[in-house]
Amino acid sequence: MKRSIFGLSLLLILITTSGAICKSRDTQPDALVLDYWTVFSDTEQLNQSILQFTATHPYITVRVRQLSPNEYEDELISSWLKGEGPDIYSLPNTHIAAFKDLIQPLQDTIDLTTVVTEKSLGTKETIITPQTLRTISVQQVSSSFPQVVYDDVVYDYRESDDAQARERVFGLPLSMDTLVLYYNKDMLSRVKIALPPVTWQDFVDQVPRLTLQDVDNNLIQSGAAFGTSNNVPRSMDIVSLLMMQNGATMTIGNRVAFAN
Repeated sequence: MKRSIFGLSLLLILITTSGAICKSRDTQPDALVLDYWTVFSDTEQLNQSILQFTATHPYITVRVRQLSPNEYEDELISSWLKGEGPDIYSLPNTHIAAFKDLIQPLQDTIDLTTVVTEKSLGTKETIITPQTLRTISVQQVSSSFPQVVYDDVVYDYRESDDAQARERVFGLPLSMDTLVLYYNKDMLSRVKIALPPVTWQDFVDQVPRLTLQDVDNNLIQSGAAFGTSNNVPRSMDIVSLLMMQNGATMTIGNRVAFAN
């Protein structure tokens, strides 16, 4: 069974009301439990969004589970083989393509019912409002987000083997990362560096002054804590940024050029 990848932010801020809305006082929809798996340390933020969402959708319960990046792929595949697994999940943007055939794309519309209790003249009244909500379109993804988001989440999809393929949205970002260089003011002061580097040449000049070794040339303090590709999650982003800011030509058309 294909599963959804969409975050609750879809239901909270990225949908516009479409079609007729009618108020009724009928019973609310049957209880629904949704399992949300994430590989990020964002469970606190997710729970805050869930509380806002369930305040007007009390018949829906969302259970959040955090998995480590090393285990989530095996956990997802294993759970799906058992006919289980999450209804919603968050994963790194670079992994969406690998799971595309297991992901259900975003529907054009979503039927959702809000349940609100209002107080009037000392009495309570529960208002149940069925709604048809129009979701974000491929065109809106293109116009509202950077191009990299469109490239990561929009793919061709066929409803059936004989249907014509059309572009569909397979996910949306919960956040976007920005690379930032942090510096330790005390370490700079100890070697009489008044200001942090402004250019990469400043950075190259300052690193040796911050690097400390013992009498046997063992490293005591690194001038820059870049780590390695094995222990830095964004190592490729960092290296690519350094190369581009130093004038490297990364691509020519669809061909990788920096290795030439």
